[in-house]
Amino acid sequence: MAAVKMMSGFSFLDMMPTQIVAAIHTYGLAPSTNLRAEDIPDPHPDLLPAIFSAFLAPVMGFDAVLALDNPKHHIDAIQL
Repeated sequence: MAAVKMMSGFSFLDMMPTQIVAAIHTYGLAPSTNLRAEDIPDPHPDLLPAIFSAFLAPVMGFDAVLALDNPKHHIDAIQL
């Protein structure tokens, strides 16, 4: 993985789609078990929100919403 340097001074890792998919699966962020490297360059519209949701839910504690009397009302209010 090479770091790509941008003009502003920021850098990011240059990863192949196979590496990205492996990392997504390793960290348990894959929205389904059949996520493939081919899905990365041309993702379906729900892929990125599903990955963000999988990442943010435990970090932000959204799963605690399920303890409320009407969790459906609150879960719908938290759209990522």
